Amino acid sequence: MRYHVYILAGKSRVLYVGVTGFLMSRVLRHKSGHGGAFTRKYRVHRLVYTQAVQNIGDAIARETQIKGWSRDKKLALIHFHNPTWEDLAEGWGQPARMQFQPMQVPPIGRNDNPVVPKLDPKTRSEGPHSKDAEASDSSPVSSSLPP
Repeated sequence: MRYHVYILAGKSRVLYVGVTGFLMSRVLRHKSGHGGAFTRKYRVHRLVYTQAVQNIGDAIARETQIKGWSRDKKLALIHFHNPTWEDLAEGWGQPARMQFQPMQVPPIGRNDNPVVPKLDPKTRSEGPHSKDAEASDSSPVSSSLPP
């Protein structure tokens, strides 16, 4: 499983550092005001940095490390990875817009349908137009033709 260390920012550039196993769900909780008292109070809901790690121990260690940094160092980290401070979660939680586009089916030509030999229902073998039937005198067609 992947874990995420993330930084959220408010319009006033207040920062929040967190860790989660489900980034989208956690960020959407922050955005809806259910993420925690700090993010609700300071309206911190813009995802400006995220880092994925393989295990929870590494994620917690990285979160603790970043929380111990000066504000300037945190700002430098964000600016390095996201210089315009775009909300990396922009559009998350919005309804998906599905659009149907009909498939273009090429027209069927004469040679697109392979000829499949028809079986004679009585003998369960190929009908009178097969190569075997033409070579044999005992075929139903040759015996029913007049002399």
